[in-house]
Amino acid sequence: MITSVGTAPSTTDLVAQLARRVDTDNDGSISTTEFARFLTDLIGAVSNGGASQRSLTDLASTGASALSIEDTPLPPCPGGWDSAKWTNPNHTTPKYVIGRILWRYPPNPESLAQALPAIQARYPGTSQVGQDKLQIPEWGLIDVGVDFGPGHGQSWAWQVVG
Repeated sequence: MITSVGTAPSTTDLVAQLARRVDTDNDGSISTTEFARFLTDLIGAVSNGGASQRSLTDLASTGASALSIEDTPLPPCPGGWDSAKWTNPNHTTPKYVIGRILWRYPPNPESLAQALPAIQARYPGTSQVGQDKLQIPEWGLIDVGVDFGPGHGQSWAWQVVG
């Protein structure tokens, strides 16, 4: 919805602005990863009531990337996590904070790399080790991926290594 008086941007202009925002690596094309991230952010905004307050023009000008993965809906509690702790935002142990971030992504090494900035924002100095582990300062090495090899039933986990 355009609320200002004047010439409304054309659909072509909006699409061009949106495409520039979605193309996060600025290579002139939108990869499936970039598009999936945009859709995830957009769905999260809609689920949280953001779409009723933000227009397509707003999304094009600010970009869906302004949304955080933590703004998307929390998935159901996975096995290995306690449901009361899972849904309690005040329960802030690394297992639950990082788990809530990871379970919003498909379980694979690429998603772990995508989730890493959100994890590092909560636990500075965290690094990815190999395909499926995180080295978290003061917490140690945690294996967060199960069966990250080709053709396996991949999933997120929380297994302290060593």
